[in-house]
Amino acid sequence: MATRQGSKNVKKGKAKNGNGPLAGVKDYRYEATKRKNIPPAKIAAEGVVPLMPKVEYSYSPRRPPKLQFDPTGGLDQLPELLATARQRALNEDEAKALFEVEDFEGVLAGAKKWGGIAALTRSAKGCVIVEESTMHEIPAAPVSRVIDTTGAGDQFAAGFLYGMTHGKGLADCGRLGALAAAEVISHYGARPETPLKELAAKAGLV
Repeated sequence: MATRQGSKNVKKGKAKNGNGPLAGVKDYRYEATKRKNIPPAKIAAEGVVPLMPKVEYSYSPRRPPKLQFDPTGGLDQLPELLATARQRALNEDEAKALFEVEDFEGVLAGAKKWGGIAALTRSAKGCVIVEESTMHEIPAAPVSRVIDTTGAGDQFAAGFLYGMTHGKGLADCGRLGALAAAEVISHYGARPETPLKELAAKAGLV
């Protein structure tokens, strides 16, 4: 069976004869299809599929791990950035890993020693805001039912930073964060269904 490719007849599954640029190129198209999958011009002209270069991954089980987010292979500067940061929003597990401790008491000690503003979220236990020797314990905002915790950390950070940028005290910043997190875990999806400004106004926070 023959089909037309441009103005040339090509036998299916057989190489085209001749010495032109398409010499040796096979027509591999599936003959039952209505729309033919014509190969790219470069592949058709050369008659071969170019091999992709081998990618060398930086991860190896025989090498020690390193903190890295840069796909080019360079070490990320996250540790240096954290060392100079003055505000951190972390959940309890992240804080334990960052301060290299096993319990929350060690986290508090590390946060106080660091000296910046640390907003430490603890799920149903609420959050603790630490700034040097000052500490605020904020209870979790009540919800009738926890549906989906996706986005809770981001919403807490959004509420907390809103308070920070609008002249609120640290305790109210924590309450705004807790309120935003409580809203988003009460339904599916990571975006609020009720305007957070409306909830904050009802709570007397704006």
